[in-house]
Amino acid sequence: MPAFANIGQVAKDILTGGFQYDHKVTVATKTAGGATVTCGGKKKGEGISGDVKVAHSLVKGVLAEGTITSAGKIDAKMAMDEVAPGLKCSVSASIPDKDSGKLSFDYGKSDYGVKGDVGLRGSPKVDLSAAASFSPYLLGAAIAYDSAKGSLTKYDAGVQYKTSDFTAALLIADKLDTVKVSYVQSVNKETSVALEVCRKLSKGTTSIALGGSQKLAGGAVTKASLNNTGVISLLYQQDLRSNTVGIASACFDAKNLDKSAKVGLELKVKP
Repeated sequence: MPAFANIGQVAKDILTGGFQYDHKVTVATKTAGGATVTCGGKKKGEGISGDVKVAHSLVKGVLAEGTITSAGKIDAKMAMDEVAPGLKCSVSASIPDKDSGKLSFDYGKSDYGVKGDVGLRGSPKVDLSAAASFSPYLLGAAIAYDSAKGSLTKYDAGVQYKTSDFTAALLIADKLDTVKVSYVQSVNKETSVALEVCRKLSKGTTSIALGGSQKLAGGAVTKASLNNTGVISLLYQQDLRSNTVGIASACFDAKNLDKSAKVGLELKVKP
């Protein structure tokens, strides 16, 4: 199903996807009753946080999820597939945030899709996005409306052109204040390069990022990117076992090598 979020996503995956500079561990397992339990921990600076998530299919097409964090926050979600042909819905809320309740829906077919979030309290916020595929083009738009303020808080639009060799995308965001152009070229089945240029109209500033990804033997993946401020980011991802993935990331300022580099390590264990 086409989605507005897919516009420019190929370049984003290469330039920023998976890069993170904390120390994280995520371990997931399945219980005898069929529930999936995921435990996560993160060290950010001197602070340590964690969470436990439980997901269980109540009946076919209905999934219940609950998450509790080390900060005492509780998230709950109930998702329903095929409420009607092509329609998926979910209801979610967080404690103690009394305004967090919302209804989300996805509706679409192979050539179009609509997604939305609607707040469940008085004066709700509404987020809507839509996309349509006219191969090789993908067109989309997104808006957000705050009923308490009586105004649109977001309106974005974009178009993407994709072939077997390259993907080009144009995205206008931040109430039409940001223009982002991206291009991804597939050199071969293992190698891709990406370029993204972002112009902030109100500030008159332009940022540029260039990067690439390479698939290695044994399922490993490497990525590297450089932006116009001189920051270089590197990533290495390796399947350690059939259900275990290790990721190492680092970034440093090439114009100020005296500044300490940021390093992140992540371990994911799947059920």
